[in-house]
Formats: sequence, structure tokens, C-alpha cells
Amino acid sequence: MISRRFVAVLLFLAVFVGSCTREKKPPNLVLITVDTLRPDRLGYNGNARRVSPAVDRLASEGVVFSNAVSVSGWTLPSVATIFTGRYPKDHGAVDFHWTLDASLPTLPEILRERGYDTYGFVSHIMLTPTYGMGEGFLTFDSSVLNVGHPHEIMTSQDLTEIALRGMRNLKEPYFVWVHYFDPHFAYLEHPQYAFGPRDVDRYDAEIAYTDYYIDDLLKVTDRGNTIVVFTSDHGEEFGEHAGQYHY
Repeated sequence: MISRRFVAVLLFLAVFVGSCTREKKPPNLVLITVDTLRPDRLGYNGNARRVSPAVDRLASEGVVFSNAVSVSGWTLPSVATIFTGRYPKDHGAVDFHWTLDASLPTLPEILRERGYDTYGFVSHIMLTPTYGMGEGFLTFDSSVLNVGHPHEIMTSQDLTEIALRGMRNLKEPYFVWVHYFDPHFAYLEHPQYAFGPRDVDRYDAEIAYTDYYIDDLLKVTDRGNTIVVFTSDHGEEFGEHAGQYHY
């Protein structure tokens, strides 16, 4: 989940890479965001089901922020905070009819100014240039949205294939952002992950399906002089507070 501490890490990285000298090569940065992902449904954080081996491995090899809270219960304001380090009231992306304040510098813009090759691959309509989320990217691809409505189809495989094709000519240092949608309601059936009929069972299956393709992405990006940051935009509710989903 997203917190001020997490955003501070991203902004620190932006400053850090700008201070690297020729002798100290700046690291590549990979940001993976997964829509509607609860941390307690991941294996490293207590889920006994084998739903997230790729993410679990990443957690075991890195630093986990265990006391992190999303700034919002839905996608646009949360991701806008990741990219600006500003609260939603300050960056303006707080409604379906509002966009990110174009005057604010964003993480990809800062990195691009520091010589980074910047790539974005998204599967959510709210994260497209229409809402100001494409600023600073030399390559920005939301074409997976053309495959079909993300509530009705699985997009993790298509998104990963699009991202891997798009990154064939990566030039270091690079910043890559990939946003996965599949754990978002409505939860589709995945026969290979037959955990049960309940919403939370199908939600776990969506996580497992997404994790499988995140592993493919990590095989290409998580190597060498690279920092990988993994987070979600917000969680999901299954009746814990008399509510369902995140609406």
C-alpha cells in the first residue's frame, strides 16, 4: 500500500539518481503497481495459499514497508500521489472529471530530466494521458485497453507481453512503470487457481494469475543495477467494516 514513507522513498530515489557521478552509474528504476491489492492476501504477509511466489521472493530480497496506508480508496488520486509526493487535495486528481495538476513536477519528468529513458505501460483508463498520467514518459502505452473492458477480460498476460516488447530497446538508465489491473472487481474465474466460489477465493485467484506474469516481467527487469519498487494503489474490503470492495 502507499504511504507518505513510500512516496518519500521514490522522491529520494529521484534526488539520488540526479547526484550520481560518471563513476557512480545511476540505477535503473522499475515501479510495479497492482490495482486493488491487499497486502494480507500475499504469501509473505500471511496468506497460506500459494498466490504470490514472485512477489514473496521480491519481499524476501528487499525492504518491506509494513506500516503503510493508501492516501485514497481508489486509483487516480493514489497513483497521482505516488508520482508527485503531494496529497490529493494538492495535486487535484480527486474526481473522474479532474486531472493531475499539470504544473506539478512528476517522478517520470524528474527522471527524464536526469537522462532516464522512461516507459509506462498501464491497464487502467484512469491512468492514461487524459488524466495527466502520461507526463514525462518517452514511451507510454495503454493499448491493452483496446483488447476489451478490463472488468470482463484478463489483461495481465497481454500487458506483460506489451511491456516486454516495448522494452526491447531500453537504454540505461531507465525508468519503467507497469500497472496491473486484474485483482480489481469483478473477479474473473481462473480454473488453474480453483480456490473456491467466494469473492475472496476468486480474488486470490486473480492475484495468483497476476503474480505469474509479474514473474515474467521481473525476469527481465530485476537484474543488474536495478531498483524494483512494488506497491498497490489501494486495498479491497470483504465485509471487515460492513462494506464490500472499494466503492
